[in-house]
Amino acid sequence: MMISAFYWIALTCCCQIISGNEPVIVHTNLGDIQGYQTDMSRVFYGIPFAQPPVDTLRWQPPVPIGEWAPQVLNATTPAPACPQSPSCTPSIICPTV
Repeated sequence: MMISAFYWIALTCCCQIISGNEPVIVHTNLGDIQGYQTDMSRVFYGIPFAQPPVDTLRWQPPVPIGEWAPQVLNATTPAPACPQSPSCTPSIICPTV
């Protein structure tokens, strides 16, 4: 009896670890957003707040983003970082002269 209870608890813990984070979808005026829920919070990465500042929008005030509906915006992973060349970025510890 004691051994079967131990195996049941171990199996439950393993299933909890394997299942990972619970997906969450919220509904907004612009469309649905998918994130995930942890034990402590709900997480949503990279939700756009304005149009990208390219071409004629460069150096202008932000332009509101349009709707992304009927698609669901996937906000479960961070967006890629902007590319930066390490040779052009001086270091504070070892600046280039």
